[in-house]
Amino acid sequence: MKKGFLAVSLAVAVMLTITVPAMADFYLTDVRVENDQIYISWGDLSTLPWQYDIWFWFDGEDGSSYLGAITATGNDHPGYVIFDRNNITMYGYNGKKLPDGIYTLQVEYLVAPYPILDWPEKLVIGDSEPPAPVLECIEITSYPKTVYTIGESLDLTGLEVTAHYSDGSSEPVTDYTTDPADNAVMSAAGTYIVTVSFGDESAFFDVTVNAPAPKKDNGNGNSQGNNSNSQGNNSQGSSKSNQNKQ
Repeated sequence: MKKGFLAVSLAVAVMLTITVPAMADFYLTDVRVENDQIYISWGDLSTLPWQYDIWFWFDGEDGSSYLGAITATGNDHPGYVIFDRNNITMYGYNGKKLPDGIYTLQVEYLVAPYPILDWPEKLVIGDSEPPAPVLECIEITSYPKTVYTIGESLDLTGLEVTAHYSDGSSEPVTDYTTDPADNAVMSAAGTYIVTVSFGDESAFFDVTVNAPAPKKDNGNGNSQGNNSNSQGNNSQGSSKSNQNKQ
């Protein structure tokens, strides 16, 4: 009798060892939200010999809880479920729309010892995420050379541009474009507008292009004047000679 009792006890012990699930048998591989669908994928449960339930708790930051439940077997490997946010069951089992908000996900594995798994990332449902900041304007915070002589090239060394965003943030930017471009030749005198563009925003600054300064007198001016006078005298003399001939 003792041997038989011992054999039964060992058999029961073996069965308990086989049937008690290990938390390592259940792990989430992906949770994502696309439009109104919540996609949840999990890893290997193939070692479990029976049908089991998994509860997915969506816990809102406002304290609300919503429940998505499925029944699966060890054959569902790898497994996944798609929940429609318009029909999530609340605690109380009445289907509700999962409101816009930020949620944590807890997964309860309904087989003793009922392990609970927390998904490490928060789920954003709807428009709960603050909108991405929008570029509002750009500002020239440091100017390059702005005065040139005809024939020089535009030099944008020292140009600094700052972008300002709708959330109040700002940052220096370097991937702007300019018109005219850097190193463009300044071929005519005048005042020109340089347009700096980044994204859909622009800023402007002026550059002045001057004609070359007159050459300085190097002492040949008087000589050039004498030549002019000499030419003038010859011309006048020629004119008198013609008159005498007439």
